[in-house]
Amino acid sequence: MNPVKVIFIDRQKMFVQGIMALADKIKYPVIKIAGQYSVTKYFLEDYDGGADIIAVDLNLEDSDGIDFIAQLRSDFPNQKVMVLSSYAEYKFVKDAMKKGADGYILKTADYSEFGNCIIDIMQGKTFLGSGVYLTPPVTVYKREFNSSARRVMNEDRFQIKQKLTKRELEILRLIIQAKTNDEIGDQLFISHQTVGVHKKNIMRKLGMKSTMTLIKYALENELV
Repeated sequence: MNPVKVIFIDRQKMFVQGIMALADKIKYPVIKIAGQYSVTKYFLEDYDGGADIIAVDLNLEDSDGIDFIAQLRSDFPNQKVMVLSSYAEYKFVKDAMKKGADGYILKTADYSEFGNCIIDIMQGKTFLGSGVYLTPPVTVYKREFNSSARRVMNEDRFQIKQKLTKRELEILRLIIQAKTNDEIGDQLFISHQTVGVHKKNIMRKLGMKSTMTLIKYALENELV
């Protein structure tokens, strides 16, 4: 892997300087700090799309980090974006991923996790670090998109919803709430085996390969 060019958008300059000082200690991937900004306005005036990854904090000087991610995706659709934040609340994580972030790690993460996030994003995957959740914490999720998931994402939301039965949409809503098959079965008065069959059908119809990709896809496309 060639050196990965990363630009940081973060108001905490000392934090970024610490990363810059330790970047040389990360043997793989090789990281090149291509810039540092605390004000998004100046970044947008300068940026030409040359960085591999933009690392964004959510608490910025002149804008909301989540809104900034959406603007980045609008201006540079192929830009890879990671969130490097102090906020672990799942609402922030969910909103950031819905707006287009490829990864989300906490500022308390060690440098090996930072490196793993970079690697996954550069390989076209998405990454959630330790202590980061898309739903109220149940387990740690690490998400990976596959080609069929990306293909399905381009379809019209109405058409996508038509693929699912009313029962499947009910189950999908509960899956997003981090309910287990047993809990879903109890709530809908069906067996957990039946829930499992419905879940497999949902994933097959939407082209998903894991529960985590299913959750992110449903949230992004507002299926429930």
